[in-house]
Amino acid sequence: MTYKLSLLDGYVTKVDSNQTIPFADGNAEYAQYLEWLSEGNTPEPADVPIVASNTIILAKISEIEQTLQPRATREYFLNGDKTRLQEIENQITALRAQLI
Repeated sequence: MTYKLSLLDGYVTKVDSNQTIPFADGNAEYAQYLEWLSEGNTPEPADVPIVASNTIILAKISEIEQTLQPRATREYFLNGDKTRLQEIENQITALRAQLI
C-alpha cells in the first residue's frame, strides 16, 4: 500500500484505489495512513500540474530574453564575441525542450 500527497491541503490519496482521504480525526482511512507513516513510510510527492510546470519554464525563458539576451547582444556588437549569446540561446533551447 502506498500513498501520494495531494495538491489540496489536508488530503492524501491511496495510490492502489485512487481514494482521496481527508485528514480528519475519527476517519479510519486517515488512522491507517498515520499508522503507515509511523512505520517509517513516506508518501509520494504530489503531482505538479503541467500548467504550473510550463508556466515556470516560460517565466525563466522570458527572464532570460528580457535581461541576459540584450546584454549579450550588445557585447556581441561591441566586441564581436558571440560566445555568451550562443550560451544563452542554448539555455533557451534546453528550456523549450522541457515544455510539455
